[in-house]
Amino acid sequence: MTGTVDFGRPQRTVRSGGFSERFDTRSAIVGALLVVALAVGVVAGLAAADDGVGLAELSAAVFGRADPAVDLAVWEWQLPRVLAAMVLGAAMACAGGIFQMLTRNPLGSPDLIGFGVGSYTGALVASLVLGLGFAGMSAFALVGGLATAAVVYALAFRSGISGFRLVITGVAISAMLASINYWLILRSDLDEAMLAAQWGAGTLDTPVARDWSFLGPAFVIAGALLAALALLSHRTRILDLGPDLALALGAQTRPISVALPVIGVALIAVATTITGPVAFVALSAPHIARRLCRSGHTPWVVTALVGALLLLLGDIVAQWVSAVVGATLPVGVVTVCLGGVYLCYLLFTEMRRTRG
Repeated sequence: MTGTVDFGRPQRTVRSGGFSERFDTRSAIVGALLVVALAVGVVAGLAAADDGVGLAELSAAVFGRADPAVDLAVWEWQLPRVLAAMVLGAAMACAGGIFQMLTRNPLGSPDLIGFGVGSYTGALVASLVLGLGFAGMSAFALVGGLATAAVVYALAFRSGISGFRLVITGVAISAMLASINYWLILRSDLDEAMLAAQWGAGTLDTPVARDWSFLGPAFVIAGALLAALALLSHRTRILDLGPDLALALGAQTRPISVALPVIGVALIAVATTITGPVAFVALSAPHIARRLCRSGHTPWVVTALVGALLLLLGDIVAQWVSAVVGATLPVGVVTVCLGGVYLCYLLFTEMRRTRG
């Protein structure tokens, strides 16, 4: 997955004052194409409301000539949902890239090793047990994710951290936390249980995902965490080489090895607070980004764009299917289906590679 260095690839360097960034041409082209795909996805997402908003009505809303009902559907209902899908999809993807890099395991994703479930447990405790609001849920989601990460790392540690041990331990802890989550939902009253169950499947079809008083702080926190990751991106490349080679090169990896898990857990906690535990975006986005860029290291910008596109397209599909069948389909169901297909593809290609 990682641990290779790309030599001979066309490189470009952008300099501005004291800042410089090197990137390869293929990653830049892939990033530009993903931006175009996201722009198309935004248009489709704004027109995905199940109340008759089409391209003509959307165009009228953009130029201020639409009916008040269309303006409400586009700007008050769909726009916040579209932006939430992109920002939180990018957060999930980068969190997945962080833990796959740290564990050096393609299954080292926060939704598989329990960090996302731990964040969901913290949010459930805050909401169903303590009756706290959004701020309390966000804080407890972060504490739950960090506590789960600490337990998983402690149980998996044996003369160092093995990616395989970490994944197996995380899967076990995740199963235990899932049973606790079910118990918390079953002990609550019916209305709270139904809302928590829908949220637990991973959804953007909730009032929280349309309310700027909730989305605003979530976007600010996610943006700050992604900016911190961008500042550390130069130093993450040495981790892609592996701990032994990084140590041989004299790199100080301990500070960044401590900072990155905190950033990763915080990213998944912020996303979980709004959407619930959406599965497979964090797992599949870094894989897709590396394959598209043919890169030995994690291309963070492309990873964020892929995650944003995956969650946005998944939510559009969920809305269209919901309009057809007349019942709400959580976006988490769509991402699980797509992620399962992609995971089968990964296993198939891995078997072909090992046999070859």
